[in-house]
Amino acid sequence: MSENKAKSSLGIVLLAMLAKSAKLLKLLKLLKVAKPFVLLVSMSISAIAYAFLLGPWLSILFVALLLVHEMGHVIAMKLKGYDTPTPVFIPFLGAAIFAPKFEDRDTEAFVGYGGPLLGTMGG
Repeated sequence: MSENKAKSSLGIVLLAMLAKSAKLLKLLKLLKVAKPFVLLVSMSISAIAYAFLLGPWLSILFVALLLVHEMGHVIAMKLKGYDTPTPVFIPFLGAAIFAPKFEDRDTEAFVGYGGPLLGTMGG
């Protein structure tokens, strides 16, 4: 009987934590810090994942180079007048920016070359 009571109290604690995290997410959106928060959390998770293979310092440098590359795409999108989403880092896959549908192929090429150009300058 005490095992069932422990499971139910654990479930209550998990539900309370979930409710508090939902409130925290709403607060972050209200404070307009959701984009940097998502960026920093996904960068941290990627750096920790890469640290198991590359070591801590090399993983931080690798994630920083990925950030420079993705910011090249963001800057190119801003230059073309698009609303820029935040980059999301995906461990062992790199990073992604979920861009809107571009008007023409010249704009798409401009945004596409922005990442490698800034990455080359950063390298």
